[in-house]
Amino acid sequence: MAVAPQTPFALCINCEDVFPGVSDTLDSLRALLVGMDRTQVLLWCARVNEKLSEQLAPPELAKLNPFERFRRRQQVLVRHFFNPEQVEKINAFFRKEAAKQKTAIVSVPMLPTVFFRGQVLELLRWVCVFCPDIPDTYFDIPEDRTPLAKALLIAGTLWNRRIYQRAASAPAEPSQGVGRLLVTFRIGRDQDASALDLTRALARGLKIFSDLLPAHYAKYTKRDFNNDFLSVTGLTIKQYYDCWTAVMMPVITNAAKSALDLFAGPYFNPKTFCPPNAPELQALFPKFIALKSQTSDELKSALLKGRKPEEIDPLEPYSVRPLMPRPILRLTEELALVPDLDCLAQSAMLGPLFHVLSSGAALNEVFGAFGESFHEYCGSILKGMFPAGSVLADRVLCPFLDTNKNEIADAYVDYGDAAVLSEIKSVFVDKAAEGANPDTYLSELDGKYISGKERDQALVQLANGIISLAEGSRVPSGLTAEQLKQLKLILPVVLVRDPLMDAPLHSRYLAEEFANALAPDDITGNNMKKGRFFVTPLTVMSIETLEDLESAKTDLRSVIVDYSAACPDRVLSLRNYLAISEYQDKIRYSERLREETSQQLERLKSYFAPIGS
Repeated sequence: MAVAPQTPFALCINCEDVFPGVSDTLDSLRALLVGMDRTQVLLWCARVNEKLSEQLAPPELAKLNPFERFRRRQQVLVRHFFNPEQVEKINAFFRKEAAKQKTAIVSVPMLPTVFFRGQVLELLRWVCVFCPDIPDTYFDIPEDRTPLAKALLIAGTLWNRRIYQRAASAPAEPSQGVGRLLVTFRIGRDQDASALDLTRALARGLKIFSDLLPAHYAKYTKRDFNNDFLSVTGLTIKQYYDCWTAVMMPVITNAAKSALDLFAGPYFNPKTFCPPNAPELQALFPKFIALKSQTSDELKSALLKGRKPEEIDPLEPYSVRPLMPRPILRLTEELALVPDLDCLAQSAMLGPLFHVLSSGAALNEVFGAFGESFHEYCGSILKGMFPAGSVLADRVLCPFLDTNKNEIADAYVDYGDAAVLSEIKSVFVDKAAEGANPDTYLSELDGKYISGKERDQALVQLANGIISLAEGSRVPSGLTAEQLKQLKLILPVVLVRDPLMDAPLHSRYLAEEFANALAPDDITGNNMKKGRFFVTPLTVMSIETLEDLESAKTDLRSVIVDYSAACPDRVLSLRNYLAISEYQDKIRYSERLREETSQQLERLKSYFAPIGS
């Protein structure tokens, strides 16, 4: 199955539940970390984080559903960190909690969780701040890992306390309630989601920045993208992605071959990583490492922001942003590691966009060019899914224009009596979420998706387009009068670049705002009525979902209609619906992405040994 659900609301165990007398406080964590070697703990953070990722799907896990895979990963990691007596305490805790769920008035599905990504990122933060360098100390045997197990459990509690418990207990005005929930779920999803697929990051990044962006960049900035990128990085786009492919290759190629070996991991020797039979990469790799890596001390400085360690409040907002531009850590001259695969994938996929900002091009112009490139990328996927025949008219109109050549919507997919009407959004709202301020985040969300300062955004644009069709005030240029007369059902979709728009409640919030903008004449079943058209609830679709639908054994209309029947209130995101419904066996990873990544890997794979060798 290609689609994995977001990590569900998990029941996490505290350190005191396994190690009585060890409190789940920052003081306790500091006391543990000052006796550990920073390099070794960071190495283990990277190992655990990689094993939690859906990147690794060895045969023993690939045949399981996502929830069973999650449980199996937990079981494997627990065996590496806890002795039988401690394992029994863990099992007893979850049995007790499961019994509570059976008698609860409102029962929430429970997924027993000992290890999770947010926990590892939390520990990574404090390791950089508190751990000294203590050479020749290791965690190679299970008994030596007990302090590390305690540190991981405490870090998990601190993360949970900061993300969820603090948000739940903080007083808020009623008007802040929605914003507080949205920003809390976004931050939680951001720091606890499984890593973006590395092959997807490579293929999409290559397509956008090699094939699509240069033309739009020239149009917006009057500059040459390839020259600007080379001047800033010292690398061409091809060289840049060759280096990324080299770093990612061991994880990608070994993912389906190996069991969950905790002693393998995403680490390598920068000096010997490129072999002698790859002289061009040997010359380029030091430039790439200098561009995309940082030392532990540099990461510590970025996290401290000029403060002393004791001045940091463990409940203050914490972002992994310092890892995004430089996701590789250089621990020594001969040891580098990837502490978080999602930061690695995001940096590979979006890095060129932020590098060229240093070239002197105007920010708005660069992001405008990127937005046009993303529109073109999405349009090419839709047209590939619904190719025009030699006789039949195009089923995909992208953009969807009226007879005055004004845009009604970004895309229109024709199903005869039904149509998918889509707006495409490439916007970023990450910075607004960092401070966990509900007003700031809600304002940014509204400005980027609903109604901006200068013009209406996706939701209002969609609603206005439907209203104009219902009123007959705008005539589509790509449809005949007979086609328009046949149209009865409109399926509105906002197609988003931002994967965190799949975070809980975001789909519901945007669907409600869309309904407000549409102001339907009536509600019929799960659909709204506007003029003579029936309109389904708004669907928020991530680009990852659209990519996977390229190779799906189904069609876009069926997916949206069934999603609307099962989740008319949009409490469940589309991606999670696909993962837990009958569609889980129909959605397949995009064959196009697989082929494009395979071509890139094929050029380089003969040179490289696995990471860690």
